Amino acid sequence: MARPFKQGLSYFPFDVKFFRDPRIRKIKNKYGYLGTHVYICILTLVYEQGYYLEVSKEELAELVYEELRWPALRNVDRITEVIDLLSKSELLDSNLMHNNVITSTAIQKQWLTSVSRRKNINKEKHWILSDREVEGVKKFNDSSVLSSRPKIDNVSINAVNVSNNLVNVDTSTQKENKKEIDKDKKIN
Repeated sequence: MARPFKQGLSYFPFDVKFFRDPRIRKIKNKYGYLGTHVYICILTLVYEQGYYLEVSKEELAELVYEELRWPALRNVDRITEVIDLLSKSELLDSNLMHNNVITSTAIQKQWLTSVSRRKNINKEKHWILSDREVEGVKKFNDSSVLSSRPKIDNVSINAVNVSNNLVNVDTSTQKENKKEIDKDKKIN
């Protein structure tokens, strides 16, 4: 029996300029680190399922509240406010959010980049990227360092350099342990 196709991701790349994004700065300025934590939590929830999550805004706020479990948060109201600002900042698609779908163009581009080597991907439901955007992602993947790297024999890459990995036999713990074992054998 064949394994079912995986739709979600086990991990996703994180942009090193994340905190310099003006939209993230706006959220951080208004809600502090709660804002950025909420957004990262939403990303993990979405990517675990694929490129979208079918939940209402209220259900999403509850999920994030359960994931974060911050003692200072007494209820989900602040999280709901952050989600609203994420939608207004276009980090989440506001049109689909009104239809209880959490996604965005950035989420879908990252998902498409991450699953580009998979043979079977299903992107029929709630897909918002245009053909032009999809082609842009494919061109990026085709020109990236990882996909254009020539095939190299792993033996030469993984060779052990003996001169750099010498074991000092005078201080080897294996030698000391062997002496103790030999003593125990003689005693018994």
